[in-house]
Amino acid sequence: MEGSSKFVLKVDGFRDLLNNLRKNGYQTIGPKLKDEAIVYDFIDGFEDLPVGYSDLENNGYYRVHKEDDRSLFSNYTVGQN
Repeated sequence: MEGSSKFVLKVDGFRDLLNNLRKNGYQTIGPKLKDEAIVYDFIDGFEDLPVGYSDLENNGYYRVHKEDDRSLFSNYTVGQN
């Protein structure tokens, strides 16, 4: 893609992208729910992503909770690794 081209990848396309990367021997890393936090870790596929999870943050406070939302990558901050 050149210049200011934009590309939209729908959920099924993203799922296929992750699967194809793994099939071709790549390790995939992404956000994952682990030890009551959302951290970057190795993921085996789309199912490992924290879909529908959000976090609450304040001074010295971080909690993860499940919502009805199916958002990817938008309702949380990745915690400490």
